[in-house]
Amino acid sequence: DLVWPPLMHVLPIYVAGKVVVGCILVLPVLGTIAYSRAVFGVRSAWPLGSVLAAYNGSLLLGFLNFVAGAGLALLMAAAWIAWRDRYPWRTVMLASVGAVALFFCHLMGLAFWMILVSGHEAAWLWSRCAAAMATRSSEMLLR
Repeated sequence: DLVWPPLMHVLPIYVAGKVVVGCILVLPVLGTIAYSRAVFGVRSAWPLGSVLAAYNGSLLLGFLNFVAGAGLALLMAAAWIAWRDRYPWRTVMLASVGAVALFFCHLMGLAFWMILVSGHEAAWLWSRCAAAMATRSSEMLLR
């Protein structure tokens, strides 16, 4: 909603609409590729399968903000996972600004981003607790 009106001053209305819909169509695909790279740590061809689902019912029914919110949520979750340990302050600032952007884009995008980040953090916490419990149990067995 914020990109289209200024774009209409530069391009004809139908071309501006096609550019916006094209960018929104590509956003979830890029988000899927980035999220896969962040989670698994390797580049793979499997996320390119999201191209098959990019042109979906939500897009056809005109829920452009929902589709854009899902793509932005995937990109932001990928940024959180990739940069959380290396650049903690920058990541928190990016997450704060991105959360506001997601809120104004679509509330379900914000909820989706929170679920992705919370799931990653819960898995990280679970692995740390499991490692600590394994260390304690091995120390108890050695005594």
